Amino acid sequence: MWFFNKSILEKLVDQNISTEKRIKIFKRNKFRVIAEIKSLSDEDLLKYLFKSDLCDEGKKLIYDEIVSITKKWFYDEQKLRYEKIKKIFEKDYATEGLLKSEFCLDDFKSIIIDKVYGTDIGSILSKGNIGLAKKKLVVDLKVSEGNVGEVLQSDLSDEIVNYILDNVLESSWRIRSCLRDEKIARHIRERIAERCVTKENIFDVVSTFLSKGEIDVLSLRRDLVEECFASANENDILRYFGEYGVPKEFRNR
Repeated sequence: MWFFNKSILEKLVDQNISTEKRIKIFKRNKFRVIAEIKSLSDEDLLKYLFKSDLCDEGKKLIYDEIVSITKKWFYDEQKLRYEKIKKIFEKDYATEGLLKSEFCLDDFKSIIIDKVYGTDIGSILSKGNIGLAKKKLVVDLKVSEGNVGEVLQSDLSDEIVNYILDNVLESSWRIRSCLRDEKIARHIRERIAERCVTKENIFDVVSTFLSKGEIDVLSLRRDLVEECFASANENDILRYFGEYGVPKEFRNR
């Protein structure tokens, strides 16, 4: 009788039922599982999400349900609900092992990083006892164009610097800001010029340049300047001369 009194979710995590049978139960009752998930409390959503005995298909349904809450933020109660879920996660589930879980939301992983490693991102990325893969995860979750300049002031490995430049630093105004920031080591600023400046953004990046101590992007990336002028029409050339500090050799052509 106990078997019939259980909910479908309870059966799916019951260790007295074989894994094979639990999978069959899930496949036969998927729509009931979805209905049960939608009726779960916030505490139970997290409890089942991180139950090791629940099949991946079930975890994915719960993951999707939590994600759906984050997409309904035009409702104040949904915002409050998600904040409550995050607080429950931080209190009861935020352990380093879940950083590897595909069903752990990025917001949850961000909470884990804060709880386990602290909130000083530059310091975390500078530590020698944290592996490269985990540092890349920290970059993905914690580094944005809003704080990238501050992070690049830290003592970072070449691999992490390159990963940040390739995955975070995109907008011309932020590239320009980092190139001007003398708190960022000169060799890193030169690498920014090499990796982040392109034919499409070079003249936006160097607009209002140059002042003492800044990186001479036009000289470092003369190859791109050559490409721009090789394909430029008359209007482009007038704009380059009128708005940007084009090197003398190009002005004299």
